[in-house]
Amino acid sequence: MNPGWTSGTLYTEIFPRLLLILLSKIVGTMFCVVCGAEGETYDGLCKDCFISRGHFVEVPENVDVTLCAHCGAMLIGSHWEHIKDTTVRAVEGAIRVSKGVELSTELQIEDEDERNFRVTVGMHIHLPDKDFEFFDTKQTRLRIKNGCCIECSRECGSYYEAILQLRAKDRKLTQEEIDEVITKAKKLAATSHSFVSNIETVKGGVDLYMGKVKDGKALSALLVTTSGASTTETITLAGRKDGQDLYRWTLLVRLPPFQRGDIIPMDGKLWEIRSFTKKSANLQEITSGERDSRPMDKIDDLPVIKKERAIREAVVVSDHGNDLQIMHPDNFSTVDIKKPTSYKMGRKEIPVVMYEGEIYPYLLGARKEEL
Repeated sequence: MNPGWTSGTLYTEIFPRLLLILLSKIVGTMFCVVCGAEGETYDGLCKDCFISRGHFVEVPENVDVTLCAHCGAMLIGSHWEHIKDTTVRAVEGAIRVSKGVELSTELQIEDEDERNFRVTVGMHIHLPDKDFEFFDTKQTRLRIKNGCCIECSRECGSYYEAILQLRAKDRKLTQEEIDEVITKAKKLAATSHSFVSNIETVKGGVDLYMGKVKDGKALSALLVTTSGASTTETITLAGRKDGQDLYRWTLLVRLPPFQRGDIIPMDGKLWEIRSFTKKSANLQEITSGERDSRPMDKIDDLPVIKKERAIREAVVVSDHGNDLQIMHPDNFSTVDIKKPTSYKMGRKEIPVVMYEGEIYPYLLGARKEEL
C-alpha cells in the first residue's frame, strides 16, 4: 500500500474513482472520476473538473515593473527598453504558460493609485492536442517603481561620447544656422533614445556634446549633404572601464563660406547657390536660369554676394529690340543691358544685382506673370 494513502482515502476517493472508471468501460458511458458526471472526459475528468484542477496558466499575485522616471523606459531583465504599452508588456511578460498550451489575453486595467493598478486578465486557453479550449479570468496587481535608466543617468552626469565642433570658413556662423543644427542634433538624439548633454558657445562657433558617437557622426554626415560642410574626425583615449579602453570622438564640422541663396561670380556670370550634395554645390545663373554643379573645393574661395543685401530694384526706362534701358539704382543714370529672354514687356521695374561695376538682372525669384 502507498504510505501516503490512509484507509479513509482508499474508501472515500480511490475506490470510487476506480469503480466509476470500471463501470464506464463496462457500460460504454464515460464518467468523471472526481464528481461522477457523465459525458465527455479529458484525462478521466469532466470539463469543469479538468479546468479547475488543471495548471495551464500561472498569473502572479503581483507584477512589479520599474520605469525610468525621466524617459519612461522599462527595465526588462538587466536591460532598459523603450516600448509602447508598458503595463500590458509587463503583465503579459509575467504570465507563465504550461507546455502545449496556446494563450491569448485581454487585459482590463483599473487605477488604484498612481503606482498601483488592478488588472483583470482574460485568458483564451487552447489545448491543441485535446482539441479543447475555454475562457478564464484571473486577477493581479501591477506595482510601478521608479528608477533611472543608463542613458538618463549619463545625461544627468553630463556624459558624452563625442564633441561636434560647428564652425564656418572665413565667416561667423549665423544664429539661424546654430539653431538649425541644435534642433537637428536633439532630434537625432531623441530618435536613438540618447541626448545632447551640453551646448557650449566658443570662439568661432559652438560645441555640442553628444551622448552617443553615432548621433554625432549622423549629424556630421547630414550637414555634409544639406549644407556643403567639410568634416574632420579625431579619436582620443578617455580612460578604461571594466578592462576596456574608452574613446571620445571630436567631430569638426566646418560650413562653407556661403549658404543656400548666396550668389557667387563664376565664368563671367553670377550664380545663386540653390542646394548642396555631398562635396558639390548646385548652382543656377541668376538671369537665364541655367543650371550647373561644381565641386565645393573649386568654388569655396570665390567672393560671396549676399542676395538679401545685393538685390536692388531698377526702373525700366525703355524697351527696344534685344536691349533694355534701365535707371541705375544709385546714380540714376540710364544704362543699357541685354534683355533677358524671360523678360515680359511692360514691366516698370526689374530686380538687379550690381557687382564690380556691372548690372545683372535677377529673375530667379520673379513671379512668372511678371517676367
